[in-house]
Amino acid sequence: RDYVRTFDPGFVDALEDTTIDTDWQDEVFRLAPVMNHEISISGGNEKTHIFSSGGYFDQKGIVLGSRFRKYSGRINVDHKISDKLNISLKSGNTYSVNDRIVGDQEIHTVLPNAISKPPIYAVTDDLGNYLEEGFWANPVAIANEVTNEALSLRNISSLDISYNIIPGLTLKNQTGFDFYNLIERRYEPTTVRRGAASNGISVDARASVMRFMQTSTLDYKFNLGGDH
Repeated sequence: RDYVRTFDPGFVDALEDTTIDTDWQDEVFRLAPVMNHEISISGGNEKTHIFSSGGYFDQKGIVLGSRFRKYSGRINVDHKISDKLNISLKSGNTYSVNDRIVGDQEIHTVLPNAISKPPIYAVTDDLGNYLEEGFWANPVAIANEVTNEALSLRNISSLDISYNIIPGLTLKNQTGFDFYNLIERRYEPTTVRRGAASNGISVDARASVMRFMQTSTLDYKFNLGGDH
């Protein structure tokens, strides 16, 4: 008791007087269901074939405040314009939202505080406001109030064109496009300890990458004879 009083004088007195018994790890850990939906449609005729698909994936993390969602879509179109000319278009899109929590390399995050914070402190007051008592921050407030997300959008598309110049001689051209956009956002409001100390903390980072690819090939197929 004397040792504890040297760095937290009120802890021992509070331990003797309080009826609060907060299980902080139970407050921040949860069941993590996974939901996945996919649908696809295809059809066409003698000249055209179309395939389209879409998907939605949603997984919550076992730690409060973590979640990953992904939306995806794809379309493929193959069309025979004539006996000599064929085109093929393929396009795939994905958009994801990754709600993250900072790992234990920082003190002001969910798990270190949930493991270390004594059970004598309550999560909220009678009005539902988060309490910040003692040395360790309120991990439930951090999990629910802090925004730490990564938003990504990616599109990969290609257009293939093939033309039969003469029997056995085919010109093929492929054009590809790859676009990737990433946005990372972090915001700590004044309802959490570190955010209150700085009147709010905000970080916004963005990056985009675009790549183009184009190839052309000329194929010639012929028969040298039955003996070759």
